[in-house]
Amino acid sequence: MITIYADFNNRDGDTLSLGCNGTKADLERLGITLQEGLPLRVSDGDLAAQGKVRWATARQEWVINVDWETMEEITK
Repeated sequence: MITIYADFNNRDGDTLSLGCNGTKADLERLGITLQEGLPLRVSDGDLAAQGKVRWATARQEWVINVDWETMEEITK
């Protein structure tokens, strides 16, 4: 599964914004176009989790619905 950067401090309930600069850079570098239901793994370098992408109409941005049961700490 593809892993992209997401800021876990930018959490709203079960969703993380996919609009930060690090996320945009990863999406461009990997040639990924966000679409409804796309499964992704997100990481901030310390934590990682899996989820599915969706368009948040109220926020007018792409977010990922995180499955918190997949959360793992990244060991360095």
